[in-house]
Order: sequence, then C-alpha cells, then structure tokens
Amino acid sequence: MVTCNCVQVDKRLQHLIDQIKLISITILCKIGDQVFHILLEDIFYFDSVINLTFLYTQDNMFETDLRLYELEQKLIETLFVRINNSCIVNIDKLLSVRALVNGKYEATLRNRDKLVVNRHYQTPFKQKLFSKQRYSEFRNWLDFTLLTSPL
Repeated sequence: MVTCNCVQVDKRLQHLIDQIKLISITILCKIGDQVFHILLEDIFYFDSVINLTFLYTQDNMFETDLRLYELEQKLIETLFVRINNSCIVNIDKLLSVRALVNGKYEATLRNRDKLVVNRHYQTPFKQKLFSKQRYSEFRNWLDFTLLTSPL
C-alpha cells in the first residue's frame, strides 16, 4: 500500500489516483470457450444486450457474466460512468463529446465507437468528465451552444 500526503489534490493528482485504481482491477470475461482477465484500464465500455453483458477494448469484444448494475457498483470510484440504460463508459477513453439536438450527447471513443449519453445520466457523466470547478463552466458553454446552434 502506498500513502501519499499532500496539501491539495489537484486535477492531475486526481487523474493519477484514478489511473492507479484502474490498474489493480481486472474483469473476468470470455470469447467463446476461452477465458480472459482484462485490465480495467484497457476497457473502453460495457454494453448490455438482452441479458448479456459485453466489454469492449481497442480491438475486441468480450462477454462477461457480470450484470451492468454489478459493474456500476464495482466501478463507482473509477473513471467509469453509466451513460444510458445499457452502457457504462470509461471517461479516459473519450475522444470527443458533442451535443445532439434532442438534448442528448454523442460520445466518440478513441476506438471511434460512438455512444449516446441519455439526459437522465448527463449529470453524473459531466461530473466525472469535468472537475467541480469546470463543471459549471462547461454547463454554461453547453447551454449557450444549444441555444445558438441551428436545428
């Protein structure tokens, strides 16, 4: 166990702490009859379809026996956040986020997959994505963007 004492946890230190948490966790999954332990830091997102849960990495899709609600509870202190009823995303794998006309967001991941962030999950998503100081700044920017963008 490593103990670090500091006066203030800034954005960079918090990111480092979050990355360390990711390194120590693996998810048991499978492709066909082969079983794998995938590091959390390598996972882009989890997706649930008809009682099956899949995890996606840069190049592969694996099946896991864990349910989305179990993963959500297990990953609460990490960079993962639920973005809709069937998906949990790794914030660290985001490439971009853009507002959609219907009040939702489209998140593009580094592997070019595109995911929809539903309105119900926007607050926790934005809180994970931005520090508390930048959250209100982003919200004001987004509100302005939505008001000024053509439909």
